[in-house]
Amino acid sequence: MTFECAPYSDAELHELLHVLRPVILHKEATSFNNIAALLGRRFSSRAFADHMKVIRRVFEHGELNLYMQVSVGGQPLFHESLLDNWLNGAQYHTDAEKAEVWRALEKSLTAPNARAVVMSQLQGKVKALFNLEYIVALVLGKSDDA
Repeated sequence: MTFECAPYSDAELHELLHVLRPVILHKEATSFNNIAALLGRRFSSRAFADHMKVIRRVFEHGELNLYMQVSVGGQPLFHESLLDNWLNGAQYHTDAEKAEVWRALEKSLTAPNARAVVMSQLQGKVKALFNLEYIVALVLGKSDDA
């Protein structure tokens, strides 16, 4: 099996991670989780809750998680734990346990394939954020036409 993604530079990846930081870290006031929870408290519609559940799932696990799940060595590929292992074991921090999990995944998938799966996870976060932004704009009465 091969996973492919469009070419990108490390600089582009680092810029994306920098921009995403305030919305992916749970303790940030502007985090996806905080904004989604605020909307959920204000709108009690079952249909709205179901829609937000899908957006949250895409944010947490990536869009492919809606359709399938693949595991390699016990690690689900379309799950937030994969991105967490990459961020904390390889990208930013030196959590030895997560670094070992990430190295094992790279060994099984190859480094380019593992990186492509991470890019898929990040793409899901961005897509979910655009969906959330659209909902916030509707609530605030803002549109691109104004």
